[in-house]
Amino acid sequence: MTQAAAIAELIERLSRRIQGAAYAHDLKPAQWSALRYYARAERTARTIRAFAAVHASSHSAASQIVSGLKRKRLLVSSTSKQDGREQVVELTAAGVRLLRHDPLKPISAALRQLTEREQRLLLKSLQRLLGAAFDRRAPSD
Repeated sequence: MTQAAAIAELIERLSRRIQGAAYAHDLKPAQWSALRYYARAERTARTIRAFAAVHASSHSAASQIVSGLKRKRLLVSSTSKQDGREQVVELTAAGVRLLRHDPLKPISAALRQLTEREQRLLLKSLQRLLGAAFDRRAPSD
């Protein structure tokens, strides 16, 4: 097995573990992603359209995720003052509390054990990998 293949398999194992852990507190992985997104997004980016763009999903799929979280009373929305066609999405107090149990916390804790230099290198490497792996011109094995 090549080093690249070994790394790819480790990334796959990590991804599977993260996805499995993300079925927690009656939420699905995409719903956790939405909660994280709305918790950290600037107010002007707290729209369904912006969430869909950042997560490379359709507006319809993003809308369904947000609707599900609103039914669970983890998100609320209101009409944007700048554009009456847009809804501004916010976390409720229950959404903020639930994020304290974010299934990514163990990964973040493990990453904090790396040195600052190792974290920067990993971040840069993963960003390059993500860009190269899904660029249509990237060569395949």
